[in-house]
Amino acid sequence: GAPWAPQDDSEFANDYGIVKIFDKSETGSWTTFLLGYNFDFDFARDFGMAIALSPDGNRIAVGGDGYVKVFEWSASTSAWGQVGSDLIDG
Repeated sequence: GAPWAPQDDSEFANDYGIVKIFDKSETGSWTTFLLGYNFDFDFARDFGMAIALSPDGNRIAVGGDGYVKVFEWSASTSAWGQVGSDLIDG
């Protein structure tokens, strides 16, 4: 997949983030997975300012203002889930 981390300054929130992970199947169709936007994250802390995807594409680290969240793909549930607790700067 390919990560993408835009920043949004809308009328609803400032500097909240979203990470989209795109996956292309063997048949050529695309699936998009969202991290952040519809989940219970701290939007005001710049979720998605920094991202790192593992070489196999099954883990992604998403950084914000002073924290990092690590997510792992589960083939059995076809979903991304957070691994452990947030890593906090300080």
